[in-house]
Amino acid sequence: MERRFGVRILGAAAVAACALLVACGGGGGGGSSIPSGGGTPTPVTSTTPSPTPAASLVPGTDPTLPPHSASTSGWGPQDVANAFQFPVQSGYNGKGQTIAIFGDMSPAQADITQYLTYFNAAGAATGSFTVVPVTGGSTTGDPGGLDEGTLDVETVAGLAPGANIRYYSVPTTLSDQDFINAYNAVLQDATQYNIHVFNISYGGCEAYQGVDYTNPDHSVLAQLAAAGIAVVASSGDQGNECGNPVAATPANVPGVNYPASDPNVIGVGGTQTTTSIASTLAWNDAVNANAGGASGGGVSVVFTPPPSQIGVAGFASQSMRNVPDIAFPAVGVALFVGGTGRQLKDGTSWSAPQAAALLAEIDEYCGGSISPSFASPQSLFYLAYARSPQAFVDDIGNNNNYLNNTAPSYTAKAGPDNVTGLGEPLGARVAATLCPNRTPQIVARSMALPISAAYGPSHDFVLNNVPRLPGLSDLGERAAAAPTRVVLVMRATPTMASDLQSVAAKLREAGFDVTSASGMVIDATAPAATLASYFRTSLHEYAQPGAGTRYANAAKMTLPAAIAPYVQSVVADNLRIARPMLERAHP
Repeated sequence: MERRFGVRILGAAAVAACALLVACGGGGGGGSSIPSGGGTPTPVTSTTPSPTPAASLVPGTDPTLPPHSASTSGWGPQDVANAFQFPVQSGYNGKGQTIAIFGDMSPAQADITQYLTYFNAAGAATGSFTVVPVTGGSTTGDPGGLDEGTLDVETVAGLAPGANIRYYSVPTTLSDQDFINAYNAVLQDATQYNIHVFNISYGGCEAYQGVDYTNPDHSVLAQLAAAGIAVVASSGDQGNECGNPVAATPANVPGVNYPASDPNVIGVGGTQTTTSIASTLAWNDAVNANAGGASGGGVSVVFTPPPSQIGVAGFASQSMRNVPDIAFPAVGVALFVGGTGRQLKDGTSWSAPQAAALLAEIDEYCGGSISPSFASPQSLFYLAYARSPQAFVDDIGNNNNYLNNTAPSYTAKAGPDNVTGLGEPLGARVAATLCPNRTPQIVARSMALPISAAYGPSHDFVLNNVPRLPGLSDLGERAAAAPTRVVLVMRATPTMASDLQSVAAKLREAGFDVTSASGMVIDATAPAATLASYFRTSLHEYAQPGAGTRYANAAKMTLPAAIAPYVQSVVADNLRIARPMLERAHP
């Protein structure tokens, strides 16, 4: 049983509970201000008005965010909520909603409590915080992952204090297999826990991940969208470049990050905060190789645009997916992690959970009706923008040219662009636009991509799924007896549940140990020789910088005819394919 005002660690281990989490009470309030030019923020009271007068929402009964001390430094939940008119300040704090968050290292309750106490938001807690281990959860230390997960949870807990949080903790391998299993776990939990929002503050270059429309991640993300779950992801911190997730050299290359570039995902860019959190400057403070960051954005080389983006003037491409969709502040957030007190961080890792918290509050305001009433979750902000462009702060300063001065780069200009998307949503105005008087203006559902209901070929089928491995040292063929994991993603057919069991049975017959078969994913393990023989491939080991020795298929894989009609894709590597979008401490 999930426990209010406490933390539950799911799995075979004993339940661990402690005092939680989110709380709010009182009225509006002041805030802190971060000066331009870097350095330590100057503690002053924020007097910045909202960029556009707030919409009048039907008043709610949830507690609002109380004021916090003007002596604070570093942006906190009140600064965001007041500047961007979050519905929490109108009595809608995400109550009854659940926000899923992806990460590896689980945040510490003590840090969350310290954060909420610091910002005077630890009073009447109404949400719950639950850690959900995925394939065993994180088993080793990952400082970057701990910072990332803590920032995401603290941001959501502070901004949407009535929402429940489920933190899906994966192993620190951060492989494609881990992401797929986390997506599948969220998909399976969605109905029971009322999950309508899923935050991912990780990413890596789509070109280096080899993603396409048959990609296993894309298949599961399409199912999450079909289930009415709004997936938000950080667009990246390297501007017009993206983080190479595979090798250390080159560290960054031109391109966009995945999963933010997936047409089923809401990509969230970042703005620069100086003396005002409601700045209209796109984030770009890339002044030297050691302390630079910029809002990730550009044009996908893989995906065509979702229907909601087609015809929107201002984006760089009308034929390919543009990133990001929206933006939120990315500079100078206060973070409490590791018991070391307040730190300041920068990154679109802060931008994405702001969007997640806002979506939960909008969903509550709309009576929990966003999922069934509107088009695909990815289209919500586009629908609001089409009806009321004034519901967004138009970011018109800076570009996202990064350190290496590569091309193309993009400029934040009037209207939509590939640096901050549609701009920064004003929560109350977006909510009022989508749901006048709390009544959703129904729009027929139109998915970014049709969900396949067709079976695959009934013959052996060759998959084009060889990972790109630039810069990695090939250590040779994997030992024949080495236990090797494989993940299979099913086709979304009407008989998927029974197909799943049939494929699992076929794998067992071939000598695999099926460790999990649920939702649309099968996890199995076999000696490397068995796996290579069954899928007609070869498995090698590689030295991946910062990740140790990993394995991958060095040749294309073949789906045997017995399972080809039912299986969409297969992942037979444990390469690290993503990293947190929280690149540095605030200078």
